[in-house]
Amino acid sequence: MAEQSNSADVGHNLVILAFALAFVLACLIVLTYQISTPALKQSLDFMQSLILLTIVATTIMQAIGDSIARGLGILGALAIIRFRTNIRSPRNITFTFASLAAGLACGMYGFVVAIVGTVCFSLAAMLLRFSYFGKKPALVSALKFEVRSSDADLNLLIEKTLRRFCRSFEQVEMTLLNSEEDDSAVEEAGRGFRQRLAFMVILKKRTNFQELSRALSETKGIEKINLKSTKRRDET
Repeated sequence: MAEQSNSADVGHNLVILAFALAFVLACLIVLTYQISTPALKQSLDFMQSLILLTIVATTIMQAIGDSIARGLGILGALAIIRFRTNIRSPRNITFTFASLAAGLACGMYGFVVAIVGTVCFSLAAMLLRFSYFGKKPALVSALKFEVRSSDADLNLLIEKTLRRFCRSFEQVEMTLLNSEEDDSAVEEAGRGFRQRLAFMVILKKRTNFQELSRALSETKGIEKINLKSTKRRDET
């Protein structure tokens, strides 16, 4: 289909075709989002917004036409609106831009660009969903326990244990317990100052938290083990 220049006196059939194609492409984008996004992360309001946003973008481009004055007027009117909705997921923002792009292309009668661009976007999203980048995020655990700060060999045992059970780990905090109550109790036991260590860990496959906790508790000098797990979220 040949693409035509956007103008104010185009035929009604072409205008209707632009909106119909915008709706179909928006539905394709929403279908891609629904298939490639885990159910717990899906939002019905967001999916509706993708379709409506495509129609709005098409309407804006139809209203502007080839008029620079209209474009500046609509730009000034839209500048008055303040959008308060925060989209934290970069992936959702990408789908929003895809809907806008499809609507803008349809509004300018760039039907070939709109169709090819939307199909390529959908295929890429589906490919990423079932590739390495679409894997479920691993559980990140916050591991905390108390140790004797004067025992150097204990640190080696801790590192060895973590390497045995964890795919990745990183120490994120070290607190010296030197309050008056701790000092008196520690000095009576003749064990020196104590430390509270905190690690962020990701367990290896076929390894559970009970095994890691048991291995640490069996190590002499480690006490008050606390392990809390949360799903890792990509924040960019």
